[in-house]
Amino acid sequence: MDATGKTSTLIEVITKAIRRRSVVSFTYENKEQLVVEPIVLGIHKETGKHVLRCYKSFPLMLSDKKENWCLCDLDKISSLKTTPMRAKNFRKGGKTLEGDMAEVIEISSNYVKT
Repeated sequence: MDATGKTSTLIEVITKAIRRRSVVSFTYENKEQLVVEPIVLGIHKETGKHVLRCYKSFPLMLSDKKENWCLCDLDKISSLKTTPMRAKNFRKGGKTLEGDMAEVIEISSNYVKT
């Protein structure tokens, strides 16, 4: 599958996960295994690349941590899988979730409390 086909597939899976509030897992940069709650899918203002704003939900924490928010470049994601887990109703610390996006493709509604 070429890069365009891979990106299209990732966008489709992530969009469905955001809408269903599903947790996803993937390998990032061919080294780090992440389990995340996908929140915003869009195109980055500066790079023009597809990116995912997400919250690292594993290992489980009792309270939300600002450092668990991350921005992942879709080009660096592989082995994406939807898990049977569901995203938490609200997460704190994501004040500017779409702030670095030129265009938002999908965003979880009624999700983040600042």
